[in-house]
Amino acid sequence: MRNKELWFQVRLLSHKLREDHSISDGGVVCVSIPAQTSTLQLKYQVYRQLNLVHIVDEEKVVFKLRDPSGALIPLSNQLESNDSSRPFILEVVDIHQHIEATDWQTPDIDRTENLTSQIGSLNDRVEDLEHRMDDLSEDYADKLAEELQFLSNQTADLRKLMVDNKDE
Repeated sequence: MRNKELWFQVRLLSHKLREDHSISDGGVVCVSIPAQTSTLQLKYQVYRQLNLVHIVDEEKVVFKLRDPSGALIPLSNQLESNDSSRPFILEVVDIHQHIEATDWQTPDIDRTENLTSQIGSLNDRVEDLEHRMDDLSEDYADKLAEELQFLSNQTADLRKLMVDNKDE
């Protein structure tokens, strides 16, 4: 089996790692990987050959792999070989570097106001169910009367048939 040749351009965007001179920034590097390499092995080989192994375990940076058109793609063994004129772009960025992290807090609501609102909502629901039960009992009574009339007619028809059969 042939090796895959994957070309990467490292863009070191992390402010914390800019002074780390062991990491090359901007150059295009070829990583040769056996074709049957697992995703985990591929990641290790890429990080090793790009001098990124010592920062992989730190949780202070994020690795973003982009295809030559700039779309984010996963770093996996499914990557196809490419050439140096169209390298994958591996960005090393700080966590939340491009966005501001905000604390999500629910606004403080007066507890009694909240409970009063919930009780009001429950009361409305109970009243609605009570009105529906009244309608259901009326509908049920009408339905029951119809069923009784139907059964009464059926019984009368059966009795008539029985009388007619006795006469024969």
